[in-house]
Amino acid sequence: MILAKNGKELEARKLIKGYIKKHEESAPLLTDLACTYKISDDEFEKNLWKAIKIEPNIEKSLTLWLAIQNEKGGEEGYKKALLKVVAT
Repeated sequence: MILAKNGKELEARKLIKGYIKKHEESAPLLTDLACTYKISDDEFEKNLWKAIKIEPNIEKSLTLWLAIQNEKGGEEGYKKALLKVVAT
């Protein structure tokens, strides 16, 4: 999202949350919402996982989430993450 890329993460977050409140959650919206947080923030991972549960075939959310799991747990963490996605 352009706002977040220009350092306006809070404004972007507010905009996306407002849209979700009026409509409904979707994988692309939740992925964009996740990207308004720092990778180290729990909300980043939480929103990516919610996006994957809605639509596991969104490449951006899946790639980001798997990368985080790989960084946390190495190859074993990555494998567990893949199994979790498949079980969804």
